[in-house]
Amino acid sequence: GYYYDSGDGDVTPESTFVTKTGTVSVVAGSNSVIGTNTLFTTEYAIDDIIYFSSTKAAKVTFIDSNTSITIDKVFDTAITFGL
Repeated sequence: GYYYDSGDGDVTPESTFVTKTGTVSVVAGSNSVIGTNTLFTTEYAIDDIIYFSSTKAAKVTFIDSNTSITIDKVFDTAITFGL
């Protein structure tokens, strides 16, 4: 689990994330995130949380390029998500 500050309780986890550029894909069982039209090197830093859905998020552990990052977990199902 990851922590987010809910303030006075009138926000949702989704509303605390900022929209980023591009679309990402993660293969089931992989911790590699592949981006299309993404700007990982300028929009993310190590230890940032990348938000995929209301039930899927992960911490960025390595930024390889604008189109490739590594996250701290794997998911049982594939992900395709517009940032």
